[in-house]
Amino acid sequence: MYVASVVVGAGAATAWTAQGNYLTLCSSSETISRNSGLFWALFQSSYLWGSVFVFTSFTDANDDDDGDSEMGGNNETTVKSSTITAIYTVLTILSFVGVGGFFLLSRVKESEEERKEKTSKWNVDKRF
Repeated sequence: MYVASVVVGAGAATAWTAQGNYLTLCSSSETISRNSGLFWALFQSSYLWGSVFVFTSFTDANDDDDGDSEMGGNNETTVKSSTITAIYTVLTILSFVGVGGFFLLSRVKESEEERKEKTSKWNVDKRF
């Protein structure tokens, strides 16, 4: 569990840094606020939609019962393995779709001046 937490933390740090950089490079001074707001709205809405999905999955799973459980009706404390499998399958597919979305992002175009500055900055021959 600790190893997985370290891997997730390192991956999240890389992803957040890259996201901020990409958002900045693809926005002008007039659109950065709008683009940041749009990103955060979509990001925060994922919590809502994910929670609604899991809630309805658990509710539907409990409604399918015959109501004769020890806990009485819909107050069960366990979840069927088929419900868990369905939730993990859907969330895994959505994760792969999200990763695939990275490949659809457009490349950031550098200006000629930025390109010259970058190549001259790292050109070792000119430094010595």
